[in-house]
Amino acid sequence: MLLYHLGVGAGSRPGDNVDPKALRYTLDNDQLQVLPSFGVVVPTFHDTDPPALDLPGCDIDLQMVLHGSQEIVVHRAIPVEGKATLSTRIAEIWDKGKAAVIVQEAEARDDEGNHLWTVRSSIFVRNEGGWGGDRGPSTKVELPERPADAESTYDVTPQQAMLYRLCGDRNPLHADPEFAAGAGFPAPILHGLCSYGIVLREVTGLLLDADPSKVKGFSARFAGVVFPGDTIKVRAWDEGDRVVVSATIAGGERDGSPSSPTACSRRPDPHHHDEGSHRLLPLGAPRRCCGTSAAVMVVVTERSHDACTHAKASGGGQAQTRLRSPYAWSIRATAGQYLSGSIPAGKTASSRE
Repeated sequence: MLLYHLGVGAGSRPGDNVDPKALRYTLDNDQLQVLPSFGVVVPTFHDTDPPALDLPGCDIDLQMVLHGSQEIVVHRAIPVEGKATLSTRIAEIWDKGKAAVIVQEAEARDDEGNHLWTVRSSIFVRNEGGWGGDRGPSTKVELPERPADAESTYDVTPQQAMLYRLCGDRNPLHADPEFAAGAGFPAPILHGLCSYGIVLREVTGLLLDADPSKVKGFSARFAGVVFPGDTIKVRAWDEGDRVVVSATIAGGERDGSPSSPTACSRRPDPHHHDEGSHRLLPLGAPRRCCGTSAAVMVVVTERSHDACTHAKASGGGQAQTRLRSPYAWSIRATAGQYLSGSIPAGKTASSRE
């Protein structure tokens, strides 16, 4: 988990080595907290092989795949160590004409069935559409028509992708110049989930007092690429029940691109319950891979960090990945029922239970 925080830029600014807020991510003491986006990567954190698209009945070329969107909903602050069972299913499949969008959903629970977090992501598979299916939703998040309430910039280091790939994403697109050229890029690009974590960490510092326990959820639609050496500009608008965020490239020939409107939501005070403010914003269709966030929502809740920091969760399942201690997480992965009825002809749904 400490490696993940370093991979998304924690502790990289001058003075962070003595800043109590920055040290929440990098110093293994009783103040250590977990950035919620860690829940997205923990199941595969120690993978050393390139990612495999293990979708029953679907034969997909990795070079044709773009990461379209990512969302995590945290049902309680993620503790710094524990065990969980992660159940994954294909939730939706959309026909975009020249491409297909496959939406996966995974839920992490402890052995008592308590809901820890829910992850939802979509991949955009080129050359796999055109079977006449439903195109799916397409929702755009509009930026507020006023100056941002807060903003920051983050300089992506030249070795950022090399460091982040140690968090379990060995896709050669982010490390191998020859592979990147074959995919149409002039150089390896930054992982989309790395920019995802960077933006969440920056927004948490800008408007949430650098306290990740206040983040209830975070969703993003990737709209462009980030290269090592780029500068990411993050602007945030406090909308009361949500925070709207824009992440773009700052400086150089790509200044201002891609434009990435984002939205964030706050859960109300627990003594004033309003069900409407818990609603997650729908994500639109993905356009490009591995880039800055185009539609982001952070749900914010006030909760006691001390009560849950060292809580441990445990669960049962099939395949288990053990992380090193201290501050270790163990995930047992199971496969849920795969969606049927919306899969293109010749791509049969199946179950891995």
